[in-house]
Amino acid sequence: MLQYIKVFNLFLLFGFNILGIKNNFNSKINLCGWHVQKNLISHLSGLARRKNELYCKAINLPFISDKDKFELIYEELKSSNELAEKESVYLTKRYLKKNLWAKCYLKSEFGGGISTTSRIESFYAKLKQHLTSSSSLEKVFRVFKDLMNIQIQNFKEEFLRHGKAASMEKILVLV
Repeated sequence: MLQYIKVFNLFLLFGFNILGIKNNFNSKINLCGWHVQKNLISHLSGLARRKNELYCKAINLPFISDKDKFELIYEELKSSNELAEKESVYLTKRYLKKNLWAKCYLKSEFGGGISTTSRIESFYAKLKQHLTSSSSLEKVFRVFKDLMNIQIQNFKEEFLRHGKAASMEKILVLV
């Protein structure tokens, strides 16, 4: 199974470039919102004991879809006397990279519908469901093709949802 996952990862990597997604849609690699939230939980656990309401706002930063609300909460956190020095430094470091993980900064970028690693983990689960170590090479590529078609459809839907003024050629590249 591991060899199939390696092949699939290569297929996704080269397929991503072959389809022209990387060049035509100004896409980038982002951080997983779920993992960022887990790190916030870990690094701000002291805040949870001191002021739980503020802690809850902080750990939900990755999923706030409005920039003004995001900035308002960040400023509330930074101006609070409740943050320890170490927590403040950590939060500032995360804030400087907000374009890689905050939903409100990611939603205007084409990301193929991926904001957490759950989409990738879903691929792996589907691979495991349909393939075994004794699967034929023909079946492996059929499953890859089916999964790629699903992902391409998701890319198209996300692209159209963002309402970008794209030429039809860019959309057709995804066919």
